[in-house]
Amino acid sequence: MAPYVADLFSNAARPDDRSAYTHKLDVGLNLGVGILNWLSPHAWLRNVKGFVILDDVLTGLPHAGDDVPQGERVFLTAARPATLIAGVSIPVAPLKPHS
Repeated sequence: MAPYVADLFSNAARPDDRSAYTHKLDVGLNLGVGILNWLSPHAWLRNVKGFVILDDVLTGLPHAGDDVPQGERVFLTAARPATLIAGVSIPVAPLKPHS
């Protein structure tokens, strides 16, 4: 498990932003699990990992009714900053890792 705090640099998303791009506070949590650890240490499939990432942008996102950029788009609802990503990581090289 690895928590993180990051600086996200992306398109301006608030009506009072003075530039085209702004900094946003991004926090999250990464979790990786060896899902085939029961295999022989010499099997390359042993290195297949499952992962889950929970990411949340805390600042700088539009609220309901914001007109961003000015005159182009009005947000009907607030932006949803939280993201949950899950997947499997499969090694492609080396096929015979040193374990």
